[in-house]
Amino acid sequence: MWKKIKARRLVREGKVSKDLENEFRIHFTVKGDKDIHYVIYDKIKNEFSCDCKWYSLKKQECSHILACKIFMKNNLYQ
Repeated sequence: MWKKIKARRLVREGKVSKDLENEFRIHFTVKGDKDIHYVIYDKIKNEFSCDCKWYSLKKQECSHILACKIFMKNNLYQ
């Protein structure tokens, strides 16, 4: 639950931006509470990845990925 709350806050505060999009991937920057994180959405595999410690260690959806999903939905990227 905390991940969703944090993700919504990151989007609301304008801390998510789309940096690059091509036919294969979308690259995002998420300004977290302490660090800047980079999220990639692979269109072919329909998968997200993040460079944060949570995702790297657990391979589970983090608040940064959730924020990008909300950002995409709000901006009609899907």
